[in-house]
Amino acid sequence: MDWVFSAQERSVAAGQLLITGHLRRHAAPPGTVQFADRIVAQALASVIADDGLVWARLDWEKGQPILTVRTAPDRALPTGTEALGGGRMWALDEQVDDVRQMFSLGVAAEYALPVSRSREVLVDPPAPDEFRTVSPADFVGTVAATLVQQEGIGASVLEATTAAGASAAGAAWREYSEEHGGAEPSNAKEIAQAFVEYYNKSGGDFFIVEASERRAVVGNRKCPFGPAVVGQPSMCRATAALLGSLAARVSGKAEIALDEAIAVGDPRCRAVVNLDPIGSQWAQRFDWPPAVVLSGAQSPAARGFRVSLSLQLPRDLVSIALLRHLIGVLLAEVGVVDEDSGDVELAVSEAAANVVDHAGGEDAYEVAITLGPTLAELRVIDLGRGFDHTNLSLAGALDDERGRGLLLMNALVDNVGFDSAPEQGTVVHLVKRLHFDDTNPSRRMMLAALNEGPDSYGVAG
Repeated sequence: MDWVFSAQERSVAAGQLLITGHLRRHAAPPGTVQFADRIVAQALASVIADDGLVWARLDWEKGQPILTVRTAPDRALPTGTEALGGGRMWALDEQVDDVRQMFSLGVAAEYALPVSRSREVLVDPPAPDEFRTVSPADFVGTVAATLVQQEGIGASVLEATTAAGASAAGAAWREYSEEHGGAEPSNAKEIAQAFVEYYNKSGGDFFIVEASERRAVVGNRKCPFGPAVVGQPSMCRATAALLGSLAARVSGKAEIALDEAIAVGDPRCRAVVNLDPIGSQWAQRFDWPPAVVLSGAQSPAARGFRVSLSLQLPRDLVSIALLRHLIGVLLAEVGVVDEDSGDVELAVSEAAANVVDHAGGEDAYEVAITLGPTLAELRVIDLGRGFDHTNLSLAGALDDERGRGLLLMNALVDNVGFDSAPEQGTVVHLVKRLHFDDTNPSRRMMLAALNEGPDSYGVAG
């Protein structure tokens, strides 16, 4: 993420708000940003001047976010740089070299920020069907139709969107080859080009920010899924799977890190393609050939034994013990190993406790759980007054049960998401990758249905 703004005090203050706003959208839990905000303020205060420019770059790729602040004596940005609202300027739309040269003579300083983000949940995509044609114009509709189909059978949304994106990778690869005289992508730069050419035909506005043989950065100004994507980050999995499935073909493995996403409220999207994976917890890993290879066009997200359970519970602390028991029985029935089962039980208990203790306003709350071949997805849903989780701080977490619960949830599962605001209700979304005892009878039925044919089983509670 990059910002360029005037070194004058007013613009620097606006820049600080933009940087910490980005951190709040991506931090886990969001309230920990108040410590990072102080560091950002100090870093920017040191470069306030009557003239000149400030370039602030936030890099998530090293595990802990690193803020780099550079200065330049001249206010004249390269031609074509776009000014955004609030005095913010986006300096890297195909202008990376020009901007770097401009700031090369200025002062540079790096600051490690005490913020973490939710780990990406790894989902094994299927091998793209080489004989399936998914035109760019039909891609968005294909993803939407896949989601509807999966919701109908209670399948994991992350599995469904991952499979939908991977299914289009073969078509994108073929289109690139046809448009480039039979040549196939052979490096990260060409993979980024193939992705941009394909996806822009579906209604996006993607562009290559920077690219080399082994690494590329792709940006996007307009989501092809439209305004409805806001608040639906699972849709981004289709984009990541399309890009990752393309990239993995070149070197056998690839990492895709989604540093920014319109779906979570960022003004643009930014995806980093790395053909030399560094094992980042914030990235999604793709391999070629994929771990799941199927005959025909059907994806694993559309097949197999799945369990979908929906509960409506009284708003009472006693209900949390009942919820934990029911979830434990369900996980044991399908062969989830004890360690994973305990993590899920405790995490959903903490989510329910937050709703019971702090949301209020209704007589009941709902819990929905879906178990697929690799993932558990849980939603704890309250339609009462809600609570503002963004105001929780790390310091407060040490003394406040709600804060400790949020930290614990982040430690127990792979991803924690919130849709919460005062007087509007709360949804806590938990996702965890599971390990199974494959000798368990129900697990064997799940695997048989996954490997042998279309949906043979479905259990709904």
